[in-house]
Amino acid sequence: MKAAIFDLDGTLANTLPDLLTALNHTRAAHHLEPITVDVLLTFVNFSTRDYLNSCIPNLSDKEFEKVRDTYYGYYAPHCC
Repeated sequence: MKAAIFDLDGTLANTLPDLLTALNHTRAAHHLEPITVDVLLTFVNFSTRDYLNSCIPNLSDKEFEKVRDTYYGYYAPHCC
């Protein structure tokens, strides 16, 4: 079987605006101010856990799960 795998986020699709919107939606849902694209760019290549923990610091494991669910719940239907 032959296959090709592409990393679409930032490679073939400009998803940075979608990432920023989803992240700021998540921050607002958790009563935090929005961040700028410049701040987002310092975290965007981290793992999901490190990315969200950097953008929304001091999360317990339970809080992380809620933040992750909020983030992906918004991002999935709004990507691209």
